[in-house]
Amino acid sequence: MTGLSPGEAEMTLNPNLRRAVKIGGALVTTFVMMLAVGAGAVENDCRNAPPASVVRRLLPELANPRLATARDVPDDQQQLMRDEGLVFYLGGDFNGDGQIDVAVAGRLDHGSDPDRSFVAIFSKADGRWKRAFMLRPGANLTTLQSLGEGASFVPEGRPGIVARFTLAPSDDYVVIFWDGHKYQYRTGFDLIREEIEELRKKGD
Repeated sequence: MTGLSPGEAEMTLNPNLRRAVKIGGALVTTFVMMLAVGAGAVENDCRNAPPASVVRRLLPELANPRLATARDVPDDQQQLMRDEGLVFYLGGDFNGDGQIDVAVAGRLDHGSDPDRSFVAIFSKADGRWKRAFMLRPGANLTTLQSLGEGASFVPEGRPGIVARFTLAPSDDYVVIFWDGHKYQYRTGFDLIREEIEELRKKGD
């Protein structure tokens, strides 16, 4: 893709991948819970996130980007967010270079458009922030969880990120991870479809 610095990924989800999976809710819930178990040295202290001015400078194509906050969550869903262990910031060495990387769930302040959120990963080296990844999911709100150990597609011992686009468990999420060369993501729809196929094969 043009206009991207080396190692950077910038993607927009295909809307077809965000449709509902016609399977029992129990499997969706179980699969999300299996993924989103705390992994390694990942922390969620937003005081270490890049300043607002840095976020705006590194995301120039977005209109007034900022970190999402609890004020963006409806009052009647605040407890659900706490129960699910969802946050707007995760810090860890996601790409294995020995430097702290920061994943943020952000928000755009521009009226009633439902496409108001983004996920970005920033890294800091030699005192300078740089952008490593940005995703516009087409969702009103995005929250984060650390990726649990055991995902076969993530290099061993490397933390990853679950970006969820609903507060309640669903297939509407992506898993973001470093594959050894660049940041990649897998959609919840695809992961659950693969899980169903594996279950069918075992049942044959």
